[in-house]
Amino acid sequence: MAHEVKGSFFVIARKLLRERYADREKEFMAALGPEVRATYEDTLASEWLPEEHLQEMLGALRSVVARGEAVRFETLLEESVEMGVHSFFTALLSLASAGFVLRRIPVLWKLIRRGGSHVSVRKHPEGTLVCYQAFPYFDDPVYEALTRASIRVLLRLTGEKGQVRVVHRTERQLHILGVHR
Repeated sequence: MAHEVKGSFFVIARKLLRERYADREKEFMAALGPEVRATYEDTLASEWLPEEHLQEMLGALRSVVARGEAVRFETLLEESVEMGVHSFFTALLSLASAGFVLRRIPVLWKLIRRGGSHVSVRKHPEGTLVCYQAFPYFDDPVYEALTRASIRVLLRLTGEKGQVRVVHRTERQLHILGVHR
């Protein structure tokens, strides 16, 4: 099965660029191929799209909006994750423990992605270990950055400092430790 992702990634990126980085949107769109540009401009949050569209969009965000700077790119990704979390869910997350929220990542993964990949979570002496398996896009560094940023935001929304550490990585696997109490 081909890997697909929900259009919500594109809806959030569009909102983020128009609200906070409008001066770079035209250059960003020029960096996208015609098909991905159309996806960016017209997709609905509920649509399923090829994972390659997200990969291309993330690459353009990194090169154009973040100007190729890794720290700036992860900050941009954190902004988009925070924007994507509705204020209602932000309030709920602040009431939940970090471990509880991170243990829900496999459910979230299934809501926003489909294909042959999966996620498992297990306790770790320092917090929670999130293990992404059989996802063929981890050879592109934008996906590791997106994953670290997403987990960092989830931790922060639960009141934790948001420390994340990659403990294992291959082309198709990524194991990230979310450090928390």
